[in-house]
Amino acid sequence: MRDTTRLELLVPLADNDTAPFSDAAFAAFEDFLVQLAGGFTRRGDVEGAWRAPDGRVMRDRSRSYAVTVPEHLTDRVASSIDHYVRRQFRQQATFVETLPARAVAF
Repeated sequence: MRDTTRLELLVPLADNDTAPFSDAAFAAFEDFLVQLAGGFTRRGDVEGAWRAPDGRVMRDRSRSYAVTVPEHLTDRVASSIDHYVRRQFRQQATFVETLPARAVAF
């Protein structure tokens, strides 16, 4: 077994003006994940809520992904995903959660 990290991430389905992102944008992101992390799992579309700085509760629909990387690459991969999503999906913030894991085959 190898020490790994699973990164859970959410990518919104629409921009801040509610315009949906294209299938091509998601295909390019998935290609990026394969190049960066060697693969990904798309868990489907999810719904959630978060509190804005002004106190309003905002509701979002997002696409959920997971990637698993060797533990020593965690910070680099998380940072690369953060930069990609902020730039390509025009986001002010991203959600990337890291969880320690042990991979049997990697």
